[in-house]
Amino acid sequence: MNNKHEICSPNPEATIESIRSLGYDLNIATSDLIDNSISANAKNIWVLHKWVAENSSFIIYDDGQGMDEDELFKAMALGSTSPTIERDPKDLGRFGLGLKVASWSQCRVLTVATKKENGELNIRKWDLDFVSKKNEWLLMKETDDESLKIINKLIENHNSGSVVLLQNLDRLLSIDVDDLVESEQFFYEKISLLKKYLSMVFHRYLTGPNAINIHVSNLEECFQKGKKLKPWDPFMEKNTNTIPIGEEKLKFKDSSISVSPFVLPHHSKFKSDEAFREAGGINGWNVHQGFYVYRQRRMIMHGGWMGFRKAEDHYKLARIRLDIPNSMDTDWKIGVKKIAVTPPDFFKKELKRIVKITTEKAGKVYRYRGAITKRGNPRVSDIVWKIIKNRAGEVSYKIERKHPVVKSILASSKNKKELNALITMIEKTIPVETIIVNDRENPNSHIHSKHSSEEDLVPLKKWYDEHMDFLTKSNRMSREEAFEKLITMEPFNLYLNELEVFRGSENNE
Repeated sequence: MNNKHEICSPNPEATIESIRSLGYDLNIATSDLIDNSISANAKNIWVLHKWVAENSSFIIYDDGQGMDEDELFKAMALGSTSPTIERDPKDLGRFGLGLKVASWSQCRVLTVATKKENGELNIRKWDLDFVSKKNEWLLMKETDDESLKIINKLIENHNSGSVVLLQNLDRLLSIDVDDLVESEQFFYEKISLLKKYLSMVFHRYLTGPNAINIHVSNLEECFQKGKKLKPWDPFMEKNTNTIPIGEEKLKFKDSSISVSPFVLPHHSKFKSDEAFREAGGINGWNVHQGFYVYRQRRMIMHGGWMGFRKAEDHYKLARIRLDIPNSMDTDWKIGVKKIAVTPPDFFKKELKRIVKITTEKAGKVYRYRGAITKRGNPRVSDIVWKIIKNRAGEVSYKIERKHPVVKSILASSKNKKELNALITMIEKTIPVETIIVNDRENPNSHIHSKHSSEEDLVPLKKWYDEHMDFLTKSNRMSREEAFEKLITMEPFNLYLNELEVFRGSENNE
């Protein structure tokens, strides 16, 4: 041995236990394993589970190109690929750690079985207890009969593909021998959350002409129909009420990033409360405002402003799609887990500008209940409340006396002075502080999608007739044009179903 240096190999047990504590959960780990399947050109990926208490298993199976024996051995080694080498633009990996680190974060036994098209089945297995006991990096070439039965059941369905089998799930399962029913319930709750997470992270892979399929199910139901995930699009691009602000290309070195801001529809534009909640995402509207960063169409970050702004309720409709190539991994400080980024200083000025534009437009949509013109301005004459700001920056809220309904009520009043005094008293006693506190504790508590003019004691039919008459005669609109105008006005926009009934009755006369 050279006197100037000596071999200093890492202790197997200490290294493994340290790696297992990098902070992966089931969602992050599964996404990392699916990345490998996508890089292997899989068209179908099955995420499977089998509950047998402490003998439960978790499986990723794909119909990708598979690996030969040498490729499998390399894939099972830590740091199998240097992060410094140039990657294929479609490659979702970087550190050569994903397969091992993601799997070990959930289990103590990892078996990978794979075959190339019409090739032989190759198997390698990491048993962490065996490695610790022997204190050597000993990779097994065989597995037990029960595991082999699961592998053969899956892989015989295609000419090529890979099975990643996780067993002894000590980090995934919380087994309470005194209450196995509750332990099983917790297990399936994690699987349910996983489905939503994968639908979000891989939504751009689940659509389009070259879409892949991700199936999540119990092992026994793996090839049954109806298990395919549906994509969750955070930008609701198919919704006509979504406002796309426009894509920008920002160049950096020999490449560029793409930035596409969107303002999502106001709650009043959704068909139901359930549709609104679903659009909010798995963590809710406030958490999911901000940037959505993608690396090769794979979502890395799902919400947050990267330090450019604090999350505020009135910005929750603002979402910005940001696409970066894998050649910028180091510049954006993308880590092993691929869940967060830090923008290079070069981009910060432009990103800050885009954030300002997007949040301003989102704030208008939020405040004015979606009543925004094509230029992004609120229809001020169509809202009941207006915001007044004095020179000192103090804000107050006033009822719009020129609003058609308010103007009509004032005109027909026998005592205008008392009515104006009542309106002024209402304006001066708005419980702003209470509203702010309630809005922070439960941002959607003030939003109600169902309104009834009968319960609200509103003479809706009288107002409808009066204003349809005014719009058609004074403004010379057709009945259809007048109706389309009316439904953008407060308070008529709160009673759309009843207005449709009124119009239907007219058409039947």
